[in-house]
Amino acid sequence: MIKAAASKEMITLKTSLKNHIKQHHLIMNGVDKKLFKQIAQCLGLSQTEMANILPTSVRSIFRKREKEKFDISVSEHLIGLAKIILEAQDLFDSPQEFREWLVSPNKTLRSAAPIELIKTICGCEFVRQILGRARHGVFS
Repeated sequence: MIKAAASKEMITLKTSLKNHIKQHHLIMNGVDKKLFKQIAQCLGLSQTEMANILPTSVRSIFRKREKEKFDISVSEHLIGLAKIILEAQDLFDSPQEFREWLVSPNKTLRSAAPIELIKTICGCEFVRQILGRARHGVFS
């Protein structure tokens, strides 16, 4: 899925997410708006929809310049969303299929849609675990 939307930044991000120290530094230094837009695009969400997921306001997102960094809490949440995208990349045949899964009720989530859970970092981690299990053929 990401392969179609791959960019230098996303490839670098994938490499950074494999290393916890690099991940920590990325969060502490802040994620820029350019990467924010790429994550939103991969999730099939507008900037306004992303603002409803992240711990920030719509106004703050629209005011940010392309290379301007988000604070630690928003950056950490964006990294959680990027991990979901990277986990999903081999599971779905198309970006559309992933987006449909994201908004559809899921039995594992007690009929909640994954998009409802990704409003918290804990929820992002849970959704990522579900994708990881599915990738290994474990459906719960």
